[in-house]
Amino acid sequence: ALPSERALGPAVAIAMICCAAVSLTFLPAVLTLCGPRALRPRDRTRAGGGRTWWARAIERRPRRVWLGCLVLLAAGAACAPLLAQSGVPLHQALPATAPSVTGQSVLSRHFPAGTASPVVILAPPARTAEAHNRVTAAQGVATAVVTRSGPGARVQILATLRDAPDSAQARRTVGRLRASLVGTGALVGGQSAQLADLHTASVRGHRLIMPLVLLVVLAVLIVLLRCLLLPLLLVAAAWGSLFTAFGAAALVFRVVLGGTATEPAVVLFSFVFLVALGVDYNIFLVHRIRGEAVERGTTAGVRRGLETTSGVISAAGLVLAATFAALCAMPLLYLAQIGCIVAIGVLVDTLLVRLFLVPALILDLGHRTWWPVHLPGDKAPGDGAPSRTPPAGALARPTQSTSAP
Repeated sequence: ALPSERALGPAVAIAMICCAAVSLTFLPAVLTLCGPRALRPRDRTRAGGGRTWWARAIERRPRRVWLGCLVLLAAGAACAPLLAQSGVPLHQALPATAPSVTGQSVLSRHFPAGTASPVVILAPPARTAEAHNRVTAAQGVATAVVTRSGPGARVQILATLRDAPDSAQARRTVGRLRASLVGTGALVGGQSAQLADLHTASVRGHRLIMPLVLLVVLAVLIVLLRCLLLPLLLVAAAWGSLFTAFGAAALVFRVVLGGTATEPAVVLFSFVFLVALGVDYNIFLVHRIRGEAVERGTTAGVRRGLETTSGVISAAGLVLAATFAALCAMPLLYLAQIGCIVAIGVLVDTLLVRLFLVPALILDLGHRTWWPVHLPGDKAPGDGAPSRTPPAGALARPTQSTSAP
């Protein structure tokens, strides 16, 4: 990863450790001092009538529910390739009224767009003429001038590009220049060359970071849930919702901004935020389902898990989506794109994946969800009987003791 991206990791990790410390020490102390007043209004889901409407719908047709969710996710993910990591020139990332944007526009009308920042080529003195000819003949180069030479030193050639120095076209021109100068011993530098190397390093780093993050998430889920099949499904669902967010955001960018180009860093940061938030919701919902399933069976565990966590997940998702959506008002395009992608992804993950897709998959799989572990609340595998599910109202009624007073 790039130094700027590596620096973000420790900072965020330290912030998360501080948040966890506050949540485990300060917050419980405050709640203890406040007493029952801090929890008002009280949760009435245990008093009966707390079964949510989607819990009833999922229980009736779990396979139809998760298949429908997959169709929606696939439709959004099909548009993900529209989100191009080709980079955005700075004059397009800033507001059109910025003085620098106005200056670049005037410059491009009267001179080659790369005049302000030419590409620097350092060639051996013995091959100056050859290097100069190759640079001049390269596509995308407007002019090339030899500016300095001397015995034993490299010769400097300044190549003015036809395109803005921070554009995707300029990066491609740098690639052509380097390819044409192979064998001459010449070096290609300057702003456009630096940006080309930065873009290449970002894309290459993301191919390593993204799978590594998913492997870490998978390991955490396996340890938490003490099974293998469900964590694999949860990671796959998170991956699907991520691409759905990218696809939906690409459509929004095309309609609102007129283009779908973005920076590789935008994709990386959006990926990190969405995977981290998705794991949170996985833990909230599935850990509760597993705890209930140990005692009551998988079907009852899903119902109870939805009753007790769906409100929290929905509220948290709406708050987070609204928070990130506020970034869309920022004048800097990068921040607005991150806000849009994460807001859409949080809504998809919260309202579709966690409340419909995951519960429906668990209900359809039954006791196989926890493979290779068998929960004591479920019927023995292979007996052909469904998991032990108490009547709908049984969860809301207190158990009456049959012993004598």
